[in-house]
Amino acid sequence: MRKIILPAICLVLLYACSKSGSTLSKAELLTAKPWKIVADSILPGRYLNGQLITDMYSTYKACERDNYYVFSKDGTLEANNGTLKCAPADYQSLKLTWFLQSGETKLSISPDQVFITGLGSLCDIIELNAQEMVLRWYDKDNTGTVTRVHTLTLRH
Repeated sequence: MRKIILPAICLVLLYACSKSGSTLSKAELLTAKPWKIVADSILPGRYLNGQLITDMYSTYKACERDNYYVFSKDGTLEANNGTLKCAPADYQSLKLTWFLQSGETKLSISPDQVFITGLGSLCDIIELNAQEMVLRWYDKDNTGTVTRVHTLTLRH
């Protein structure tokens, strides 16, 4: 009897675990835990100190690498400067708003604080799972032509 019950229990638990991971909405994944930027790239690149840089994360200072982002279920977003601030006068946290749009394929953040937070104001969600989020947004010139593509990877 034990030989039958134990495998049956294992199968039920395996099925339950596999189902529970796939039922979280994108909003639930976003709000589960704080996020930190772990990669930041830009194409075709930006000139810094006379050098074309595509890996923007390599230019982050320690005071920028400890910043984190908390998405709350009420639609607020806290952009926090973490333990290390680059300058004493820098904000500790900035309150923004967020929402999903276009069938949960886009993340909208307002007001636009891309130069302060590092997050674009309207991002395509390339990947979003329990461990990682990959966002992409585009700089456009006055004619609407894409001039740069930003890709940002965040993890818990």
